[in-house]
Amino acid sequence: MARFVLKFHGSNPRQADVDLIAQTDGVEVLDHELRGAMLVEAPPQAASQLDAKLPDWTVASETGYPAPGPHRERTAEEGPG
Repeated sequence: MARFVLKFHGSNPRQADVDLIAQTDGVEVLDHELRGAMLVEAPPQAASQLDAKLPDWTVASETGYPAPGPHRERTAEEGPG
């Protein structure tokens, strides 16, 4: 399964939309703390079905970025940053 971010375009998402997302087979809601945004884990076909059924929502694959690594100290020969 993959992770998808669902974003509502408007001021307040309809409870029926939120219920539909939560009750779709294969969809597990991982995070719904922000109003109008959800992080779900689902098979791609379930995410496509939600995208087709919910025109006021954007469904996109989650994108992760690695945390920056430690920065090394500059040597005297390299000079200041």
